Amino acid sequence: MIRTSALAASLLVAGTPAANGAVVFDFDFSDPSNATFFSTATAEGQARRDTLTETGDYLAGLLSAYTATVSFEVTTFSNGSSTLARGGQTYSFSTSAEGPIRGQVEREILGGEAISGNTASIEWNRNQDFYTGADPTGISSGESDFRSVALHEFTHALGWLSLIDGEDGSGVFASNDRIYGIYDASLRDADGNPLIDASGNYVGTASDLEGPVFFAAADGTSHRTAVTGDDFDAAHLEPGIDSLMNPAIFSGTTERVYTDADLAILATIGYTAIPEPAAAAALAVAGLLVLRRRHAA
Repeated sequence: MIRTSALAASLLVAGTPAANGAVVFDFDFSDPSNATFFSTATAEGQARRDTLTETGDYLAGLLSAYTATVSFEVTTFSNGSSTLARGGQTYSFSTSAEGPIRGQVEREILGGEAISGNTASIEWNRNQDFYTGADPTGISSGESDFRSVALHEFTHALGWLSLIDGEDGSGVFASNDRIYGIYDASLRDADGNPLIDASGNYVGTASDLEGPVFFAAADGTSHRTAVTGDDFDAAHLEPGIDSLMNPAIFSGTTERVYTDADLAILATIGYTAIPEPAAAAALAVAGLLVLRRRHAA
């Protein structure tokens, strides 16, 4: 079996069980890169830990129809980029497998499997200025909202990931380039044609990799992704679409609930038991709220 990480657009054994549902998110902060950013010896580091756990509790509340324990490896990086964070899940498959498959987080939550070890990851840019407050009105113009970014990256880990290589359409795993994600099975070209087939073949054209590329949701709605020219960013929705899953978030703003577009895509992936946006917002007001990359804007 091959077990490898897939980080989109670019999170174990110290964790707090989620109190709001049958899904538990555990967070492992043991990586040395977390020494300062998530330090329990500083108010800022402890606040980031607490906020990550609180956001996990919020998402667990939305996933209360499911039962699973998901372990996130938490790390940090510093490279001078505008990337805020990266999140994803691991995939396990044989070299003879082909076609769309579920990652390990999907298998845990949707399939009820018990998988040992870390099955998801979230990586934070420790050079960015994050707001960890619960009150969305308290954010300053130069800050990025930690909760918004965390929920965005958690959503990538749920399976909102593309495994299509933007260079030639093959799968991204060198050990088996006929593997794609469940998310990829719903990607369409401008004429509504699938980009991949059930046997693990890329059936789109070279120009399709330059866009536009759409996600065809099960409810009949179509959502344009952020694929443009040389940037095959199919795991985000086009900027301007009302969505938590845009590739960038403006500093000084918050995006803490799923929109209709987000829920349509999550339902197509398999998460059909998530509350509508109004209900999710009500949860946030009640106090439960207390990517491949996401950029600051």
